[in-house]
Amino acid sequence: MTIERSTFSGLGQCDETPDCAHSVYLANTGTITITHSRFERGRGGHYVKLRAPHVAIDDNSFDDSQGRKTNYAIDLPEGGTGEILRNTFVQGPNKENWTGVIVVSAEQRKYSAAGLRVADNIATLAPGQKNSPAFVANVSGDRLALGANRLGPGVRAYEDRH
Repeated sequence: MTIERSTFSGLGQCDETPDCAHSVYLANTGTITITHSRFERGRGGHYVKLRAPHVAIDDNSFDDSQGRKTNYAIDLPEGGTGEILRNTFVQGPNKENWTGVIVVSAEQRKYSAAGLRVADNIATLAPGQKNSPAFVANVSGDRLALGANRLGPGVRAYEDRH
């Protein structure tokens, strides 16, 4: 499945039901690719939540500076390998869950995350964001392939949560 050159703006909600909606929420048994797309002004949930064994999330923009009640920019709740490359992330101040920008295997370890490549990304905090999120929070226990990422003040590079 591929998403390319798309804009997701003002999506998600957490006010009406206990189950939050997300800007993109997909599951399959193959590869999910998201490229050259923009995510902005989220209204709840995660910007991208993928349940797949292989992902390619490259060359996207995640601007949460005007989001509200949002969670992670990228959630791989069951793990997964592949790549997260050349994306730009801005984490805003009105988060429901600010603890991680990219979170791996927060719900279960269905897919191996060994070798998931996260490199050449930029992550900063928007004015007013006073918390210090982990850029990558890894619950999987697998060794990820973390490359050079440019992180602004207050963004911690990595947190092992297993």
